[in-house]
Amino acid sequence: MPDESSPKTLAIGMTVTVSGLNGAYEISEGPDRKGQYLLIRGNLRLWAAAERLEPTKPVKKPKKNATPAPTSDAPPTEGARLKIDLHGLTVAEALERLNRLLDRAVLEDAGLIEVIHGIGTGAIKTAVLACLGSYPHVTSFTVDPKNAGTTCVYF
Repeated sequence: MPDESSPKTLAIGMTVTVSGLNGAYEISEGPDRKGQYLLIRGNLRLWAAAERLEPTKPVKKPKKNATPAPTSDAPPTEGARLKIDLHGLTVAEALERLNRLLDRAVLEDAGLIEVIHGIGTGAIKTAVLACLGSYPHVTSFTVDPKNAGTTCVYF
């Protein structure tokens, strides 16, 4: 537990971690009148209260090794860190939930998520694939050749 008797020194450009989230963020602005700081990580921007921030020691950041797309015919759906089932939802509801999960995956440094869209009319699958193709943090995605109702997404 950090020593709360000495105040934390936070400054623009400093790298911090946020309690409850994985990864390091750079302070871009702040504090605002509520005592919050604007944090940036890649294309992600979020505001966080000073008490949730912990300065990190400067460390040379290694190259990010994203989970590679599978080389076999079947993607590794077993053991996916995050999973979502979109069965029974409208396209709008499915896309809303998918976008929330994609954002969560970025925040949690998930290398892989499993999206179960089902087969049905294909409307949800088509919308999911279009969404994944335009999401900036997705490095690749593949429909499971053994289960056309599931897509694995890699970051």
